Amino acid sequence: MESFLEELACEGRYLPRYVVEELRRFLPCGLLSEGFARVQCRTCGDELLVAFSCKGRAFCPSCCARRMSDTAAHLVDRVLPEAPYRQWVLSYPYPVKLALARDGKAASQSCKILVSEIFRLHRRRAKKAGHRGAQPGAVSFTQRFGSKLNGHLHHHLVVPDAVFEEGEECGARRVDLPPPTRDELARVLARVVRRTMEMLRSRGLLEEEVDLDDALSLVQAEALQSTCGRAARVRPLRRFAVDQDGFSLEAGTHLHPNDRPGLEHLCRYGLRPPFAQHRLTWLGDGRINLELRRPTPDGVQAVAFTPRQFLTRLSAIVPPPRVHLTGYHGVFAGRARLRRALRPPAKIEEAPGEDPPRQKDVQRERRLPWAELLERVFHEDVMVCDKCGGRRRVIAIVADPKQARETLAELGVAFEPLVVRKARGPPVQLDLTAPGPLDGLHPVYPD
Repeated sequence: MESFLEELACEGRYLPRYVVEELRRFLPCGLLSEGFARVQCRTCGDELLVAFSCKGRAFCPSCCARRMSDTAAHLVDRVLPEAPYRQWVLSYPYPVKLALARDGKAASQSCKILVSEIFRLHRRRAKKAGHRGAQPGAVSFTQRFGSKLNGHLHHHLVVPDAVFEEGEECGARRVDLPPPTRDELARVLARVVRRTMEMLRSRGLLEEEVDLDDALSLVQAEALQSTCGRAARVRPLRRFAVDQDGFSLEAGTHLHPNDRPGLEHLCRYGLRPPFAQHRLTWLGDGRINLELRRPTPDGVQAVAFTPRQFLTRLSAIVPPPRVHLTGYHGVFAGRARLRRALRPPAKIEEAPGEDPPRQKDVQRERRLPWAELLERVFHEDVMVCDKCGGRRRVIAIVADPKQARETLAELGVAFEPLVVRKARGPPVQLDLTAPGPLDGLHPVYPD
């Protein structure tokens, strides 16, 4: 990493501070030598050390998986009501993807354009059915990567095939809508293409060329190259997919109102990290091999990167600060009047120790407890003792790296300290014509 940054600096290019910080804080993620929490069993006294995470939002597999599980559980438990849901996916051509990757506000505006056109379609169909004041809703996820770690900015939307209107006693009533037709999808995409291109022209993003002195623009353009240079793949005609001028809109994934596990899985897919740790391996020639989740249409099952190429891909997909990757729209927005009325019903649990048992509503907090979140991600409950089955409790939090290493040494726990390799110097070409200390000497060969 330091060599990668130094090479860019020697060329007069520098990555933004938020990209460098994202790369550097990933290094100590999950290392006990950088800090941990001590949890101890109340019954047998057995201890467990839980390492800290970097809380990255770009590419860290562990931290992104925790955020994915937490947000998906929040959406299903507290935001999305029972309704039929459909996934909408919008992809862009190469010049538009590059422009949106360079401008975070333009990427957010492009997502709002898609949401507004879908809402226009739902309101028009609800109006024809006699529901003039009905309101739609959506949750959007912006992904900045593809399956090969290439720069591929696109939007995933979870939209109910329904609209909502105010009912009696401050409640909300659901009005289901039929699935969209192919002609309706084509009209939505045509308006999205026109409005997106107008927005990019007004911002001057299409006329700008890649600044060779801007390191971030350079790595983003290089990360997008993996999708270029190949013949265009002819897609079969599908009912819920349309294309226009390189733009692609798909809406084929549909969920039943009672399929809550499927809805959570769909939200997790939109929030997934760029790659999984177990899919990365070192090759014998020093390259990094990324095993794909499923083969590509042309049969590729894995891709290999040099360390510089790998760091280039990671740098290109880091989102800018103060740019949201998850958006709430319509009736699901934070200040929407119907959001509280649409909240899913709380879980019913029986109060222990009462005869007869009394039922009570349980509404969880916005964030999952850290132990429950770790159990969802790693399928291991750190608060349950493996030896006796008792409950553990947190007895100490060691945040200072120096104190953490001293505590590990006292406990006899083996650890590897964080070692950041220094930047290698640039390659030097020797001048063989310059006079040297052995000039004038001639080799002597034996007879």
